[in-house]
Amino acid sequence: MRNQSLQTAQIPPHHYPTTDTVTDTVTDTVADTVKALLEVMGDRIMSRSEIMQELGLKHKTHFLESYLNPAIQLGLIEPTKKPNHPRQKYRQKKSKI
Repeated sequence: MRNQSLQTAQIPPHHYPTTDTVTDTVTDTVADTVKALLEVMGDRIMSRSEIMQELGLKHKTHFLESYLNPAIQLGLIEPTKKPNHPRQKYRQKKSKI
């Protein structure tokens, strides 16, 4: 039996995705989801379930992490009641311009 050494495939460092590339991809994804959320809401005040239904989404966690929370963190929408209120609704923030 011949003694063979295993070689692992090495990816040269210049082929690794850059932080900018990853950041751009994540930013584009967030921008797309937040844009879809804002388009659905328009000037309406809506509950989480109403927004999810309009967007055709069924998974609450995905909706919160990918749509609602980024929009709140960016200051584009706001809750209408105290946090964790059972009848919480959301609206787009008024522009101060």
